[in-house]
Amino acid sequence: MADSDFCLSPLRARAAYAGGMLTIEKTSEQTVDEKIAELAVPESEPRRAARALYWKGWRISSIARHLGLKRSTINSWKERDEWDKAQAIEHVEASAELRLVKLIEKEVKSGSDYKEIDLLARTIVQMARVRRYEQPGGNEVDLNPKLANRNAGPKKKPTRNDFSEEQKIQLLDAFQDSLFDYQKVWYRNGDQRTRAILKSRQIGATWYFAREALADAMATGRNQIFLSASKSQAHVFKQYIVQFAREAAGIDLTGDPIVLPNGAHLYFLGTNARTAQGYHGNFYFDEFFWTQNFQELNKVASGMAIHKKWRKTYFSTPSSTTHQAYEPPVNLAGLAKSFNAGVHHSSAIHFKANVLASTLIPSKYLSRDAFKRMALDFLTFGNAYLEDRPSRSGKALTYQHALAKYMRRGVDLDTYFFVNGYQAVHEFDRGRVFHLMEPDVNQELYGVPQYLSALQSAWLNEAATLFRRKYYKNGSHAGFVFYMTDAAANTQDVDNLRQAMRDSKGPGNFRNLFMYAPNGKKDGIQILPVSDVAAKDEFFNIKSVTRDDQLAAHRVPPQLMGILPNNAGGFGAVEPAARVFARNELVPLQAQFEAINEWAGVEVVRFAPYDLATGGEGTA
Repeated sequence: MADSDFCLSPLRARAAYAGGMLTIEKTSEQTVDEKIAELAVPESEPRRAARALYWKGWRISSIARHLGLKRSTINSWKERDEWDKAQAIEHVEASAELRLVKLIEKEVKSGSDYKEIDLLARTIVQMARVRRYEQPGGNEVDLNPKLANRNAGPKKKPTRNDFSEEQKIQLLDAFQDSLFDYQKVWYRNGDQRTRAILKSRQIGATWYFAREALADAMATGRNQIFLSASKSQAHVFKQYIVQFAREAAGIDLTGDPIVLPNGAHLYFLGTNARTAQGYHGNFYFDEFFWTQNFQELNKVASGMAIHKKWRKTYFSTPSSTTHQAYEPPVNLAGLAKSFNAGVHHSSAIHFKANVLASTLIPSKYLSRDAFKRMALDFLTFGNAYLEDRPSRSGKALTYQHALAKYMRRGVDLDTYFFVNGYQAVHEFDRGRVFHLMEPDVNQELYGVPQYLSALQSAWLNEAATLFRRKYYKNGSHAGFVFYMTDAAANTQDVDNLRQAMRDSKGPGNFRNLFMYAPNGKKDGIQILPVSDVAAKDEFFNIKSVTRDDQLAAHRVPPQLMGILPNNAGGFGAVEPAARVFARNELVPLQAQFEAINEWAGVEVVRFAPYDLATGGEGTA
């Protein structure tokens, strides 16, 4: 191109300045504009065509003249679409797209055209993969889909804790060869359903039974359960088992529990009756003489080996200390759980405790707060405990309340234990605990609460409330039999009605249903309630009867409990009821607590008369 033709070129720079990338020769048959216009493929969308020409190096004015648009329009597109900031891949995609469209629009295509079309199509696909790769979460599979099939085939996981038949024979032989004579005696008695072994210290019992259990698990596939005072102590068995398997047969055992390929499970548990349940197999009970609450735990442990094919093994050194205590005749945890079973039950107990504490005259030995907690224990469990905490000289310094739920009385009747859970046991000094108990006709070790006969009513009251709550929550109050015999209704109407009834359950219930049945019979549609009326009446009857039972057991007047009467006559005046309650209930309770003074030898508790404020007139 001659220098005189530069003004006619639509490019934004001279060809020489552009590094010789474009060479245009002017001929007599074609003008410069016509020659360069062949580089662009006309499109139905001017904006995309303008962008393609701009990326090919055209000036804004040349693009506007070529497309018949205003220069300002082209310039606006350039700024808004940020043509100058486009990446190279966008240039390639646009060029490939334009070239592909041009080839497709050709009426007659040659073989080279079809090859180029195929190449351009694959190029566009590859550009799309690059785009996907650049997005968040992209990976090499987006660029090369064949990578996804590299690891698509099923893989065989290595069998965990696997051992060959040769390794099993090696381990069993090593077990037999390692036994001492007294351990062989234990082994010969291994077929016994129950083995109880009293042993000396450091004679290898845990070491032996760990190996015996592993050998039995490999030979028979039976589960093995190890019980110890703690989880960490039970893992001593595991350490012996893992070490023995590695040394004897080169087997690496892992996992907790250890699961063998033949299905045998090796469990390692602590002596917690709440978590050591649900297992079955041969069990080994280590140091069972030193276990707290052995009887309760043994009930759980024995159930693990209840079938004939399982066996039980107990072994322990002699226990040098005893802290056995009598269990209360009534489950104290159950009483504590039942405390909130009924509103009239807990409210009556709180009412008595509050009134009793309000009459206490605090002393330097016992605070009002400690006394109230003691009174609440006494009214709830029928037992209350007070610990004497003396000074260094041995004289009484203060008295502290001890939670009755966790207190136990020793077999010598003078020793008391604080048992919180299954491990923490505290033994009080003899003679330092005062035990106030409600008399029982069957035994004299523990007290029992006076309301025991009303517990069934409290539970029934709770069950009725829970049932009613679930009754409303699941939509059972809409329960009825929809009896339909009208021949005027078609199948579609019946299905729609059935769906509407289903939608009335649960949230959004209490909906009205509309049924249109022209020429229907009078009794063609009937609604027969099956639960609502009867359940409603029975609920109120249960609540009323159980309320009266609880108030009768606690002997608290209903007007003092804030209960509204159901009849017009009411319950009577509050003041006379309060005076009768004070005389018949409060005074006897105060007399019972004054037994603390006799035991302590000093005046620990003292009560004021019950003051019923009536404008300052007297006391009850």
